[in-house]
Amino acid sequence: MAAAERKAGRWERWLERLHNPFRLRLGMTVLALAIGYVAIYWPLSNRIEASDDRRAHDEQRLALARRIEELRAQYQQVANRLPAGADTQELVNYLLGGVRGRPVRLAQLKPVATGTLGPYRTVTLSLDLEGSFQDLCDFLRWLETNQRLLRVDGMHLAPAKNGVLSMQLTVVGLTS
Repeated sequence: MAAAERKAGRWERWLERLHNPFRLRLGMTVLALAIGYVAIYWPLSNRIEASDDRRAHDEQRLALARRIEELRAQYQQVANRLPAGADTQELVNYLLGGVRGRPVRLAQLKPVATGTLGPYRTVTLSLDLEGSFQDLCDFLRWLETNQRLLRVDGMHLAPAKNGVLSMQLTVVGLTS
């Protein structure tokens, strides 16, 4: 029983110390902070972290949605210049129509390669044309200003027979 009496004595001394108003306030403040931390902050901290994760995910989705809107706006600017269902043969026919409308002679037209550029397919064509300087210049102007998205990647101009110029072009066109 000596151990039980010592334990009871300690408890009584502890209670006597709490009769001091300053110590009682200090003890209640520590107890309130501990209860507040365990009962309020600790459960809410997990919810706060989950909310932060959801917010970061939502911000990424918002940034992606804005990027999609920008890309759609850019596509609308060039949508009329990309015909639906265009392929290599359609692009060849389009260029043949452009050649027929000008006083140049087509010596050779052949597909060189196909590739991709983003979501679009590219078709590379090699053209050998003959004509006067002005006629070849008019054809190049038509390539630059037509409704299709075409790019001249390479050009070689050389004199041919009878004062006629020979022009070799490498043209890249976008198809959908």
